[in-house]
Amino acid sequence: MGAMMTGQPIIALSEGEATALARAVVGLSEHYNLQMDSPYFAIVTLVGVAGMIYVPRVKAVMAMRKANNVNRAEQPADPLGAAMHAAQAQYDLSKAA
Repeated sequence: MGAMMTGQPIIALSEGEATALARAVVGLSEHYNLQMDSPYFAIVTLVGVAGMIYVPRVKAVMAMRKANNVNRAEQPADPLGAAMHAAQAQYDLSKAA
């Protein structure tokens, strides 16, 4: 969902991360014997777990954009920047593993 909205494939969740996100919500409710009837509990849980997953990715995108801006001044012929290409290649390699 985040990858679609931002157009940044590095933000996409793997199946394992999506499962971990869902299990965290269920596990917390079971651990504290809470009912998921409360919309406030559901929102807080979602924001917390999604933050742990997405914040590092958003920071990576910001770092890539910053590196891209530096590279743009040095190499204007490459519209995406060497850092974006390198990050995408590393993401593709980790996804294949």
